[in-house]
Amino acid sequence: LDLDIPAGEPIARNQRTFRNYRSEPMVVTGLTPHMHLLGTRLRAEIVPALDATAEPACLVDVPDWDFNWQQSYRVRADDALEIAPGEGVELTCVYDNSPTHQPTINGEQLDPRDVTWGEGTLDEMCLLYVEQEKPWTGPPAVGCAATADCLDGCADGDTACLLRCEGLDGACRACLLRSTLGCAQSECLAAYAPAAACIESCILSYALLGGSYERCLQAECRGGAAQAVIDCVSGVVDAGTCDADLTGCGVTR
Repeated sequence: LDLDIPAGEPIARNQRTFRNYRSEPMVVTGLTPHMHLLGTRLRAEIVPALDATAEPACLVDVPDWDFNWQQSYRVRADDALEIAPGEGVELTCVYDNSPTHQPTINGEQLDPRDVTWGEGTLDEMCLLYVEQEKPWTGPPAVGCAATADCLDGCADGDTACLLRCEGLDGACRACLLRSTLGCAQSECLAAYAPAAACIESCILSYALLGGSYERCLQAECRGGAAQAVIDCVSGVVDAGTCDADLTGCGVTR
């Protein structure tokens, strides 16, 4: 989550939605919010699928953030929280970057400055660690090994099937995107431009929650933009341009 916290701003609100594009619900069992010294409030809600009309449901709300009193929150076993396919987690972090809310270092209160994301204590973060429960089905596939089963069900030349495969670990998902969307970027800029916002949003949801990248594009890109991206990437990959990159991920076509 890119953060924008201007110097002197007493209420700097940053918000992003991450959607579940798996074919099954996420069962949430625990939540751990995290910000740094300028944070004043962190709230996360389950929001309905796009074009749905249900009301958001609170996941966690810390209305008076204290960096020195950070907690994890467990979900009661008799009160399960599920994030259905298409639903999302809307994460909102609020910061106070006014002169009176600056940290004191070596006895001197700092002056306000523009603050963004960073790992230092004087930088900021907006994080929500989500603990989830999944049925045990044996040891998970390592790397991109899970694509083998997925690809067996794909028609010859169906490159879009790569972007539909689920059950991949984080490293494989990142490698797969670099070897398809990244590899085809120079030849597909005209298709990418109208879909820039949904491509970025889907990269975040896919990287963090897994699921199907193709399903996300179809849901979030409007006016045929998703299909234009998929068709262009498929053409480049089917031509063999990205074979070396895919082989590096452990994917053989």
